Amino acid sequence: MRGSCCFWYTPLDEQTAVEALRWRFLPGFAADPSFPDAPLAAESPVTPFGRFCNPWNRSPLSGHQETHRYRPVLSRTRGLAYVLIGTVLWSTAEVVVRLIVEDITPIQLGAARFFFGGAFLSLFLPYYLRKRGLTLSRDVLWKAAWMGLVGLTIGNICYQYSLQYTGAAVVATLFGANPLMVLVLSAVLLSERLRGPKSLGVVMGFVGILILAMSEESDTFSLFGFTLGIGFLFGFSLFTVLIKKHAGPYAGLPMITLCTMASAGYLIPLALLEGDTAVLANLEDIWLHVIYLGIGTTGLAYLFFFMGLEHVTPTEASSVLLLKPPLGTVLAAFWLGEAVPWNLPIAMAFILGGLYLVIWLQRRTGAVALEPVSK
Repeated sequence: MRGSCCFWYTPLDEQTAVEALRWRFLPGFAADPSFPDAPLAAESPVTPFGRFCNPWNRSPLSGHQETHRYRPVLSRTRGLAYVLIGTVLWSTAEVVVRLIVEDITPIQLGAARFFFGGAFLSLFLPYYLRKRGLTLSRDVLWKAAWMGLVGLTIGNICYQYSLQYTGAAVVATLFGANPLMVLVLSAVLLSERLRGPKSLGVVMGFVGILILAMSEESDTFSLFGFTLGIGFLFGFSLFTVLIKKHAGPYAGLPMITLCTMASAGYLIPLALLEGDTAVLANLEDIWLHVIYLGIGTTGLAYLFFFMGLEHVTPTEASSVLLLKPPLGTVLAAFWLGEAVPWNLPIAMAFILGGLYLVIWLQRRTGAVALEPVSK
């Protein structure tokens, strides 16, 4: 069979044509870190065959005109490099927070981080809206307001507080389970099927979390901090599922930007109500750390990640994200001198093994890839 489902009329064999059609009907997005297919669906998706073009020369979700071309090897390499940069930036977040955790309250840090990160991302918001032929409506702003509260704000509070009581390596490892939690919540809230290798991958991930919970109390682990870690894992995963369900063509960088700004709007008043002025005495020592967390690990990380997704497939991006937990652990040991508990490598092996199993399944079936982490 010869087909021409792409506008440049490339001859396709039967298997390739089926795969191309599978990409044509990608559902609307998922977010991060963990949410790669969203921007691809919202724009003309990057597929194994190049940037997809339907017969009407319009994007499946946004309906705006697109420019279509082959995806050369150099473009793919650049895309992987962008995703890797975003992953490395995300991997440093826990370490930097632990460096200043005694000098600023979690609410203040979350407020500052989302303020600087949202302000940075907002510089690119007009470009992405214009590129997709979209405008901001009251309905979109309302969705960003409540999704930012339910997912980002509550999840970030748990995240910042967990790093007061638990080491960066433990938190980074928990964060690695985010895509697996997304699969579970998608099955519950979106009625997506969870069976076969996917189910086994989720079970492996949760076994890893249970192994991690067996750690002894120490300077880098507490059961209270671990419980807060489960809280942020649930919050950020819920945020991913909500975006997948409600964001539509605004998924990806536009909705991430709006939710980040909304979250800053919630956290800044809370930081002022705290009335803790001790941070002013430490400002000279921590201001660079705070700006880096906002612009670097929030703004630039998301920007590079979504830039990369314009050149690589979601599954390729998901594979790069597997580097975050081990990289975060190495950075914590090197920069903070954190001792690695005996069970942390075992737990990480189970979590990453579960993720790899799901990614392997997606490569075989062409299914939608794992979503990235948002924090």
